[in-house]
Parts: sequence; C-alpha cells; structure tokens
Amino acid sequence: AISLPLFSSNLPPIIAFRVNEGNQYTNKTDISLEIKSLKLGDSLIAEMKIGLNPSLNDVPWVKYSNDKINLTLSEGDGEKTIYAQLRDIAGNTSPVESSKIILDTTPPQDIQISINNDEKYSGDEKRRVLIYIRSTEEDLEEMIFSNKSDFSDSKWEKMAGTKKWLLDGAGGDGNKTVYAKFKDRAGNISQIISDDIILDTHPPEQGSIVINNDAKFTNNNKIVLKIHAKDAAMVRIVSSGKSETFPYEVNEGQEHMEIEWSLDSTEGTKVVRVYFMDEAKNRTTTVIQDEIIFDRSGPPPPNILINGDKRFTNHKDGKVNIRLMTRVNPMTVKLMISNQIDFADASPQNFRDVINNWQLPAEEDGMKTIYAKLIDEAGNHSEIAQALSLIHI
Repeated sequence: AISLPLFSSNLPPIIAFRVNEGNQYTNKTDISLEIKSLKLGDSLIAEMKIGLNPSLNDVPWVKYSNDKINLTLSEGDGEKTIYAQLRDIAGNTSPVESSKIILDTTPPQDIQISINNDEKYSGDEKRRVLIYIRSTEEDLEEMIFSNKSDFSDSKWEKMAGTKKWLLDGAGGDGNKTVYAKFKDRAGNISQIISDDIILDTHPPEQGSIVINNDAKFTNNNKIVLKIHAKDAAMVRIVSSGKSETFPYEVNEGQEHMEIEWSLDSTEGTKVVRVYFMDEAKNRTTTVIQDEIIFDRSGPPPPNILINGDKRFTNHKDGKVNIRLMTRVNPMTVKLMISNQIDFADASPQNFRDVINNWQLPAEEDGMKTIYAKLIDEAGNHSEIAQALSLIHI
C-alpha cells in the first residue's frame, strides 16, 4: 500500500500581524502582538519566530499561536521594528515580515497657555475668556482644562489651538487661575500648566472732577482740571464737542490727576465731563462733571459824583464826599478807587455807593482827579472812570 502525506506545498506561508492593537505610538516598552497566517489555516502552521533582530537568528522557533503575544521593546525612545516569521507543517518558512511602532516615554514639555492672549484683566460679566495654546510639540492629541487643580470637574477633549472657557465664579471678582494638561499620541501626560487673569467686572469708582479749584468764574480759557477715580486706567474728557483721552496718572504724593484744558472761545457756562475706564475696559456710565463760567468781558465802569456833582471844593483839608453808581449788581463786583491812575495805593474792596471824607491831595490848589474801576467775579477789570474836582482854599 502507498501512504500519501496529508499536506504538501512548496508555497511559503503568508503573514499578517498587528502591533499593540494597531496603535502607532506607545509609552511603554511592554507591547502586544497578534500574528495570523493568510491563505493557510492555523492547523497547517507549526511554528513562529518573533524578535527585534531582522535575521531572527537570536530567537528560537516556538509553537504557533494566534493569541496575543507579549513583547518587550528595547530601551530608548524612537521608532522600533518588530520582525516575525512562520513555518508550516511541511517545513516551508515565510519571508521575514516587519511592523513598526514608535516608543515615546517623554511627556509633552514645551507648552504654554495664555488667557485672553496674556491680558492682565478681563471685564466680561459672564466670565468668558479665550485660552490660547502654544507649543512646539507636534504630536499633541488631547487636552483638559479646569478651574480646579485636581481636574475633578473636567474631561479630556480633542487637541485645538484655542479653548473657550468660563472662569470660576466663586468669590466674585479677583484673581482667577485656569489649569491645563496635555496628552500626546503615546499617551504621555504633561505636567499641570496654569495661567492667571484678574476678573474685574466693576467700573472705576469715586469719580470726580474739579475745575480751577472749584472757582465759579474764569476769564481765561486755559483751565486746570483735578480728576480722581479709584482703579481708573484711562480718562476721557468731553467739553463743548471736544473730546480727548488720557492715561490716568497721579503724581506721587497727590490724590488727583491734574490736566490743563482749553475751553472754546465762546463766553458762558462751560461744562466739562469725564468718563473713566479701568484696565479691564469697564467704563463709567454715570455723569461726572463740573462747570465754570467763562467771562472775559469787563463790567461797565462806575459813575462818580463828587460833592453832589459840584466841580470844586474849598474844604481846607481837601476832603470830599463821593457817590458811586453802577449798572451791575454791586454784590458781584469789587471796587478800586484811588487818586492815582495806576491805583498803586489801592486794593479791591466791597462796592460802596457812598464814600465820605475822601482825601484829595491838598498841598496846593488845582484840579484833582479821582479814579475808580470795578472788578467782576471772573477778575475782569472795567474801564477806568474818573471825576474832577477843583480845590480852591
């Protein structure tokens, strides 16, 4: 009788194998392999070799199995190649096949986050910010953000260049911290990265403006503003359609910012308003203003009567009685009266309509002149009024 072999073929087996369930990266040296025979059934495959050497001369043949097989990669990050070979029951050996995987055990390192592109403040009442992620790492795959350093309220998500975020509302305004971690394709997780921003949702407070030390009048369109506000960074000044913005800066030792300001040339009541903005761009909305009367027109000169409008006096001491009259409210002007046209010996006084026993220069007879003028509340001087009296003793 003739005995025939159950299997005879000169065709070598064909291999298919998968490394670490098809992952391209791993952060562990211990990985898994799955080897399968294509075209030939498992019962026709006798043995296999698996190793890290292309020749596989350093590993023995072992019994074939299509179960998962554990393999330890060589140390050191980088691309690793795994080699495999099959032998069937007829003794035919497959070509050595290979597959690659990248070993990466180094966590991501060069990563920075910045809230609102490194702004120091946020004034958003809903606590909304935008977080920017910058990194030279090319294999970042996931990220996680939290207002808590333990990330207990967060989940991993797909990597992106920015992240919309809500700051922690606990405690209201103040310094807020956002925490982040990043994961690469190998599953390595970075250290905790954080950034801070100050949440400030309230505009500057205690705003005030004082013109010319609270003067009621001015006869000069150049005025000085004293401005104050708590937590202000900028101030906008508005007057008669003119508007300018300045950094809010208070000199050391002072409580107010001082600014020279020019009014327009039209006389009348001038209102100057100020609006403040802080570093979080919160703006005041209440009206903060002061006003001053711009008046550079002098009052009309007074009328002077000497001794009831008599043109002469024979009083041996040269004394006369003076009557003064004005067309403006006498409570709003000051009087200067003198025997000298330059008023060198006079000073402003409250207006009086009668001055008795005014002393004229009496050293010799002759025509004597009395000069008078008015000064209004803005400091404007009237034209000089004068009256003549003849002294004859």
